[in-house]
Amino acid sequence: ANVIPDGMTAVTAFTVGLVSAYVTLVASNEGLKRPNLVKMCAQWMRQQHPDFHYTTISFNKNFASKLHVDANNEGPSFIIGLGQYSGGELWIYDPDSGTVEIEVRERLRGFGFRVGSKIKGRLLDVRGKWVQFDGNTPHCTMPFEGTRYSMIYFTRRRWQDMSTA
Repeated sequence: ANVIPDGMTAVTAFTVGLVSAYVTLVASNEGLKRPNLVKMCAQWMRQQHPDFHYTTISFNKNFASKLHVDANNEGPSFIIGLGQYSGGELWIYDPDSGTVEIEVRERLRGFGFRVGSKIKGRLLDVRGKWVQFDGNTPHCTMPFEGTRYSMIYFTRRRWQDMSTA
């Protein structure tokens, strides 16, 4: 819910792989219902970035996430944007070399930004490209026009604690 833009109650999205279930991680029902999709996406990632390890893939349609910090991720993430759209870049907080300012509209976990302040970041073009980023750094999706799909591969925090049963 920390990523849903103001004014929206839901987004068109689903997740496969490990998901949070109260205090533990479980395999997502969506992944269990779509084993061929999971296999195909895993193979695609292995071909593109064979050394990248992940536990979870998020699929989104026409969703521009608001400024947020991923609460349950560890390590790097990969994103790719697909579809016929313009805009929709990934904005990443970068106070040193960022050139694009956005307004902080609510508190961000782990960062002391004042609500209403402007912070600088950089834009990463994800359309048709695999882009690696740190989800523990503030980020959001810039506005877009058209039909935009995104896939985000990431690792859930505490995945090592899962039982093998």
